[in-house]
Amino acid sequence: HLATSAAAGAANLPLGVTMEAVDAAKLATGKVAVNVRVEGIAPVTAGVVTGIVVGAKVMSDTQGRAILATATSQVIGIALQVPGATGDIINVQLTPGMIA
Repeated sequence: HLATSAAAGAANLPLGVTMEAVDAAKLATGKVAVNVRVEGIAPVTAGVVTGIVVGAKVMSDTQGRAILATATSQVIGIALQVPGATGDIINVQLTPGMIA
C-alpha cells in the first residue's frame, strides 16, 4: 500500500510504499511499525486501472492503491507496468512529493 502523511488520498503528502500488510486489528491498537520504501522501484497494488500506462504518474486512492494522478494531486511515482485489472501488482518508480 502507498503510505501517506495521513489517511490516503490526494490531499495528503505521499511518503512511500509500505512493504508489508497490516491487518485492521493491529492498526486499531495504534502500535504498528512497518517498513516504508521511500525511493527506488516498489511493487504497488493498482486501484482503478483506467489510464495507467507505462510512464503515467500515479497517486494513492483512499485504500492506498495506485491510481492515475489528477492535475493537482500529490504524485507517488511513475508506473513502470500496465495493470490488467484492479488489484494487480505493478512496479512504480517512486517520486514522493512530486506534483502532477
